[in-house]
Amino acid sequence: MTEVALEALCGAARAAPHDAALQAKVAQALLAEDRAAEAVEFVERAVAAAPQSLSIARLRQSIMDAVMSGPADLVRLQLMSVTQADDAAVHLDLGAAYHQHHRPKDAERHFQRALALGRVREARAELAVLYHEAGFVDRAEAEARAAVAAPPEAGDDGVAAAMAWNVLASLAEARGDLVERDQCLDAAFSERNLFRQGAQNTTPTLLVLTTRSAGNLPYADLLPSKHYGRWVWFLEYASPAQFDALPPFDVALNAIGDPDHGATTRGLAQAFQAWSPRPLLNAPQRVAVTARDRLAETLSDLAGVVVPKTGKIFWNPAGREEVAKAISASGDVLLRPLGRHGGQGLRRCGPTDPPTPADFAEGEALYLCPFVESRSDDGFYRKYRAIFVDRLAHPYHLAIGAHWMVHHQTTDMAGDAFRQAEEMAFLRDPQAAIGQDPWAAVESIARRLDLDYGGVDFALTASGEVLVFEANAAMLTHLEPEDSPFVAKNPYVQAIITAFQALVARRAKSGSAN
Repeated sequence: MTEVALEALCGAARAAPHDAALQAKVAQALLAEDRAAEAVEFVERAVAAAPQSLSIARLRQSIMDAVMSGPADLVRLQLMSVTQADDAAVHLDLGAAYHQHHRPKDAERHFQRALALGRVREARAELAVLYHEAGFVDRAEAEARAAVAAPPEAGDDGVAAAMAWNVLASLAEARGDLVERDQCLDAAFSERNLFRQGAQNTTPTLLVLTTRSAGNLPYADLLPSKHYGRWVWFLEYASPAQFDALPPFDVALNAIGDPDHGATTRGLAQAFQAWSPRPLLNAPQRVAVTARDRLAETLSDLAGVVVPKTGKIFWNPAGREEVAKAISASGDVLLRPLGRHGGQGLRRCGPTDPPTPADFAEGEALYLCPFVESRSDDGFYRKYRAIFVDRLAHPYHLAIGAHWMVHHQTTDMAGDAFRQAEEMAFLRDPQAAIGQDPWAAVESIARRLDLDYGGVDFALTASGEVLVFEANAAMLTHLEPEDSPFVAKNPYVQAIITAFQALVARRAKSGSAN
């Protein structure tokens, strides 16, 4: 049943409260859409209208069982949305909860309800983020522009406007308009750089040091807002003068995981580290040594670890000459813009496919390294990811694809049970999957990086060595949506999240600064 048809049916049922069959029909339809809490009002009217009906009694029990089996935070808000149907704040909170539980259609419905009830800026900002994540570019831009154009509402803390400007910045960057991107980011954070997020009155409370750029570690997935209160501090717009005015916090987290993006704020982060009376996770000086052009040196003497030597060039005549020499010496090379992730802008060049001046912007900073063939005997490329928590390695995923630039989201593994089974075998027992020596090499990388949170992407060479693609603190960790073909990974992902949360609790309890 379509959303429009279901809402029309709900309206008809509310207009005919004594029609037991209609009430039951609506309750059944809502239950089928996983909206059990909303079905309660209709099934209760059905019971009142037909108290002797066994089928309605069974339906009521099914609905109550479904309600009680749901996540407690979601159930509470679902029931509140029924009993406080005209409270826009409840619908905003429920929409956010659905968003966190990877139920975008339900989130959209409640954000739209909050919008209809008058919470314009917040609702439109939430919708902009939702549509942006779903890839609905035009809708995301329209909602974001409407959000920033809307007048501030009572109690406006600036978060909604910052969210909307951030969406617009991301869209501008995707279009290649870096000037507009920077203008949007300045609008988001220049007047206010410290934002309150998450639950109130929780312990521990976190201060998150972050940047407006990509490459921050996934603190929202590791420390979900329904359980953690946090202050998020954008360091590009901060200064030491703010230190003494910061709100109380139990532990600080340096979420600036990309050493390139963190270069301009590292001095301030280190000054904060020296000042802070509370612990700081992921010391900025440890993040710095994970830069691609420093990683080979950082990991140079680890047994069983291979790191292609990477240099930094600028895309100008001298840089292009350096690339030509590298191709002549080693064959194919990789060119990667600094600070990019997910293969964005990555270019493989070689004797038969040399780069052209138009491949990158003139003067753009690039990493240059040799391409190392890592295709397996079966013709597939494999990219393993391990996540490091407090210097211990945890298996996170295995992406297996036909293309040399393999990312989990771009493979066709969703339709291949054999590759999914191989990934699950790696998650269950990485030593058995890749061998004791390679996994020991991964563990040695975790210890050498000395990060509270980080990770490594790697392949295996024909001789069983660990070929490092990157190792840093910007590695994503997130639970799979309930309808994902990879949902079976979640217990292993949750183990990583739980380990990190335990580390945060320990460091907060210790109370000692770095």
